[in-house]
Amino acid sequence: MLVERPVVFENEGQQLVGIVHEPEGGVRGPGIIFLHGFTGNRYEPHRLFVKTARVLAHLGFWCLRFDFRGSGDSQGDFKDMTVSGEISDALTALRWFKENTQVNPEKIGVLGLSLGACVATYLVAQSVVQTLVLWSGLAKPVESFTQEVPYDVMKNQARKQGGLDFKGWRIGIGFLEELASLNPLEVIQQYNGSVLIVHGNGDTVIPVEQGKLYYEKLNVEDKELYIVEDADHTFNKIDWEQEVIRKTVAWLEKRLK
Repeated sequence: MLVERPVVFENEGQQLVGIVHEPEGGVRGPGIIFLHGFTGNRYEPHRLFVKTARVLAHLGFWCLRFDFRGSGDSQGDFKDMTVSGEISDALTALRWFKENTQVNPEKIGVLGLSLGACVATYLVAQSVVQTLVLWSGLAKPVESFTQEVPYDVMKNQARKQGGLDFKGWRIGIGFLEELASLNPLEVIQQYNGSVLIVHGNGDTVIPVEQGKLYYEKLNVEDKELYIVEDADHTFNKIDWEQEVIRKTVAWLEKRLK
């Protein structure tokens, strides 16, 4: 019987809430950590993370989905969210995963969506992780967040107003100021494991060109750029969703089992 259990762990004095998917019998096996996107959570649109984790658990994988601080059910306020804070959360989650489940620490993969993909590049550069999957990966942070308003204008507005209103989410000045120092395209060059990049060529949030940049910068032989025809940022059609899950699961099975 497959078990899905709620878990709580702490980082910097705040609780992070997640779900662990256990393979049948709770036996030792490979594992995957899921990193959600900006304003996302451990489910992601149309329960994309849930569905993927359940398929993997049926195949003998341990999976951990969790909410970054300030998102989902985890403690903290979103206005205090920074990418460096999410990297810290991800490192804490990876350590907790290894210490509190029967996951094989030599067979772990990381799957990041959108901004979570950017966070994932920093996580794998600082950890021993065998494979990395980037869905709709953010490669150019400043450019992506300033498509409508210039960067300096956004920062000035955030300072004056105590943050910016983004579709009901308050973005803090700390997040905005940190954007310019982020360089996931440089960081990913430090990683020597296998990498699957999945991107829709209909993505208007993070264009497919950013996925191509990740592919070009990688210094590994075992890499693949997989384009989902016409798909949007979070693969919001059943056919796109199933294609992404099918491709991702096949990749992870081959590298980790």
